[in-house]
Amino acid sequence: MIARIAESACGGLATGAVPEDDIALAVSYAAAVPHLASLSAEGFLALDLTKPAQKLPVRRIDLPSNILFEWSALTARLLVPDTDASRLLGAGAGLDDID
Repeated sequence: MIARIAESACGGLATGAVPEDDIALAVSYAAAVPHLASLSAEGFLALDLTKPAQKLPVRRIDLPSNILFEWSALTARLLVPDTDASRLLGAGAGLDDID
């Protein structure tokens, strides 16, 4: 139903009622589309395909030190040295990397 509203755009504007069962989906759709979108409390979706959505700046995330330590430990276990020996044991593309 949400796709039908967007496909019905005339002059870049699309509006339509969202069925009650699809409200949660419409909320995430309106937040994700790259165009100006709004959803009323009554379930009325409005799209303006001629205007870009305002994106909030991405904020830096400061991880707690215990999580950073755990992720670093996991990363250290996933990476292997870049040597012929590690490639012979199955790491990477092998000795004949032709792709």
